[in-house]
Amino acid sequence: IRSGFWNGYMEGITPYSAGILLFYQGENSTHLRYMYEPLLRDYIKGVRRAFCDDALPVLLVQISGYGDNYGQENDSWPYIREVQMRVANTTKNVGLVTSIYLEDNNAQEIHPRGKQPIGVRLAYLAMNVRYGQDLGMESPVMTSYTLIENVFSIRFNTASLRLDETVNGVRDFEILSAEGV
Repeated sequence: IRSGFWNGYMEGITPYSAGILLFYQGENSTHLRYMYEPLLRDYIKGVRRAFCDDALPVLLVQISGYGDNYGQENDSWPYIREVQMRVANTTKNVGLVTSIYLEDNNAQEIHPRGKQPIGVRLAYLAMNVRYGQDLGMESPVMTSYTLIENVFSIRFNTASLRLDETVNGVRDFEILSAEGV
């Protein structure tokens, strides 16, 4: 792995062991859409190789919401979220926490101020991935849905999911079809 970030920050610590790696990145790569997937997979392989640990747990933070272009053709952020989820779901010892609804009140703020919920989710996921302590606090993931007479019923992987107004004072979410409508 060769980059300014790697050479300046990471390479100096690779002689030491790491118990887990947190990776909170993606907004600089949104223009790549699905081309981001092999890069992310290669990064994980490279980090594991650099730390001499093929099973090093890597926890990804799924990029937050940004801008006012939800559901529009030019919105490339959902592609990165999908890639991040697919890599986490298909790569051993890679986990994912979602931050989609933790975006800032200002839709143009690329770095949400509410980092504490992300940190809490990462801590719970790290306890599960690294130590096998599943405390039931995983990020919500839709597992199924039904449509009956124009009413969607959506099931998630956690019983503790609720719509929470404390983040931005809003209580809604968006569902798009495969066609993006």
